[in-house]
Amino acid sequence: MNILLVVTGLPDNDNLARSVFNLNYALELANLGHNVNIIYLRALKPNRPLVKERKLNELKVFEVGCVIPIKYGKMLNFISHTIFRLSLIKKNLVSIFEETDVIHCINGNGAIYAKRLAKEYNKPYIVQFVGSDVNFDLSVNLLSAPYKSALAKARYLTFNSLRLKIDFCQKCKINTPTQVIYRGVKLCDFEYQLSPIKSEVKLLFLGGFPNMGNLKGGLTLLEALSRLDDRIDNEFSLVVSVGGPNSERNNFRKYFKNISIDYMGAKTREEVKVMMKESHIVVIPSLNEGLPNVLYEAMASGNLLICSQVGGIPEFIKHGKTGFLFPADDSEGLVVLLERVLNNPQIIQELAAAARNMIEKYDYVKFINAYLDIFEEIKD
Repeated sequence: MNILLVVTGLPDNDNLARSVFNLNYALELANLGHNVNIIYLRALKPNRPLVKERKLNELKVFEVGCVIPIKYGKMLNFISHTIFRLSLIKKNLVSIFEETDVIHCINGNGAIYAKRLAKEYNKPYIVQFVGSDVNFDLSVNLLSAPYKSALAKARYLTFNSLRLKIDFCQKCKINTPTQVIYRGVKLCDFEYQLSPIKSEVKLLFLGGFPNMGNLKGGLTLLEALSRLDDRIDNEFSLVVSVGGPNSERNNFRKYFKNISIDYMGAKTREEVKVMMKESHIVVIPSLNEGLPNVLYEAMASGNLLICSQVGGIPEFIKHGKTGFLFPADDSEGLVVLLERVLNNPQIIQELAAAARNMIEKYDYVKFINAYLDIFEEIKD
């Protein structure tokens, strides 16, 4: 099958973790024998080529600098789409579009461009919403006429969590069929290992500080550790590793008397696997989330999850059963849970085992097969 992915994010040298799920998905489809091409939509900038062709893990990627946010008005939006169309024609990509069976747009902001390609070359398309923090601005995009039209003409709208689907449907009344497809995790890539607890409890946070802020809850975590530092009074010491965007910068470095902390910066996928294997607790204190990869991976690896109660996270983390939940941006709530775990470390392995048992029902293969079933349904 010939599949065209339209995405607004891919890994690059500056950020190896950016939208890595897009790349992994494309690679899985290619490994199954499908022909995959990727159009990577990027913001229109004076120093950015209109179309740049490159290889990414043997996949053919066409970076197109054409995107102007909808909020800037209809005329600029029209110019944006004209540039998009002419740029692709100039690069002689018509044959690729003509041979395409289905178009899969990942991230709702690219839906308008997917609709244009689908209309011009008479191809079916679907739109996948990944997470509320990256997919759409509920107050602008969803209510705009071009955006609603693009979503209405899609054959399916798919969502990575039930919460995301509910939030979408409350804002946007569209008759397009919808489906929740959990991404899950490639279980064979993550060894299930309950790390023995001797004298140290190892805590891992990989959200970093995107845009130098607190979107992923990094500042909430540091505030919680600051409060916890004066309260630690047990036989187990706490060792914390902080990774992700900007986590190595001096802006965020704090040091504690009783807590050991390592500011690591962004890590590769292979490095993350090793850290998951060695840690006991993974904290996801985000202010806004869909269903992050790190949640699936931590559940598969034998870690206790302590997460903010946002997005689709409560669909997998059942408080006191498969992990712990606390209100977003509530550093004291996080402190209470960390104290509970440090005082009763045996709970780590109990809840980690339950989390692994649950995530085994969501092997990544089911995610891939669900989309292939949709493609087979709509391609003719």
